[in-house]
Amino acid sequence: QKAVNSPDADQDVFALYTEERCSCLSVFYIRMGFVADSEHFIFSSEQICDSETITPFICDLYNRRGYIPKEVVSGFQLPGDSRDTLLNDLADNNSKTRLLFPERGDMRKLCDMVYENAKNHAVSYIAESDRDNKMLFRLAEILALEVVPDRIEAYDISNMGNDAIVAGMVVAENGKFRKSQY
Repeated sequence: QKAVNSPDADQDVFALYTEERCSCLSVFYIRMGFVADSEHFIFSSEQICDSETITPFICDLYNRRGYIPKEVVSGFQLPGDSRDTLLNDLADNNSKTRLLFPERGDMRKLCDMVYENAKNHAVSYIAESDRDNKMLFRLAEILALEVVPDRIEAYDISNMGNDAIVAGMVVAENGKFRKSQY
């Protein structure tokens, strides 16, 4: 844990990093002046978010989490209607939360730290995607496939005579294993 604020600080700090291949929304949950937890949400190129489209996601995040801090700090500006939507949603949850958009000082430095964290997660996501794509292209080349496979299913069936027949399936989509589909 890293002390980032006064001991009575109860804040969520948001930062959004966007580039052409993905977006990453990072949130640092500050409780009693320490970064108690963080979350990072990656949006692919088809889902790229900006300051206008991220508000419904943040509202949904608070509806799912159930806890709303005293202050919500954003490293990016929200348009007036998005700001009002977020404030109304927070108020609907019986919260007297302040919404802050710091431009300088310690709060801005904290927002910049969360932004760098979002950027690092986005860069890692892109590097991993590139690595997965290279592997899929190489697989298509080795197997002489006309297209790069989106989904791969591998089956294994074992048995001992007519008894104890067992089957298993492993699934990979876009180069990533999908354990929920095993």
